[in-house]
Amino acid sequence: MRDDLESIGYLLIYFLKGKLPWMGIESKDRNEQLKSICIKKIETSSCDLCAGLPKEFVEYIDYCKDLEYGQKPDYTMLKNIFLRILRKIKEKFDYIYDWNEDDKNSRADKNTKEKESADLTADFFHVTRAETLSDKNAAADGKSRCH
Repeated sequence: MRDDLESIGYLLIYFLKGKLPWMGIESKDRNEQLKSICIKKIETSSCDLCAGLPKEFVEYIDYCKDLEYGQKPDYTMLKNIFLRILRKIKEKFDYIYDWNEDDKNSRADKNTKEKESADLTADFFHVTRAETLSDKNAAADGKSRCH
């Protein structure tokens, strides 16, 4: 479970940033490449990995890395991490997805909703410095490992 959850976190970070620090590492053979990737993953802090993203991503990655083998994850807590992000960007968890045309067509004002969705996406990628990990003072609450 731990590795699966951590991989989901890496996928989300990749979707948002378009790259991961260990992407593009080349070596003369596959075993050496895998070893180099492993070393890069170990050397990359969660703070560096999630720089520019909402601080909840560090919380998620750190939680996954701290799980013991065979430990049952607290799925409610993990879900709440991402619900906090949705609340920050004022997005509703309404099960209506962009790719579901039937639900989108049933909305009262499709054009307004699509514009709001685009605005929310822009807001997400342009969160304030206090909401990202790029500002070292943003973690003044003491809960973050990023200092």
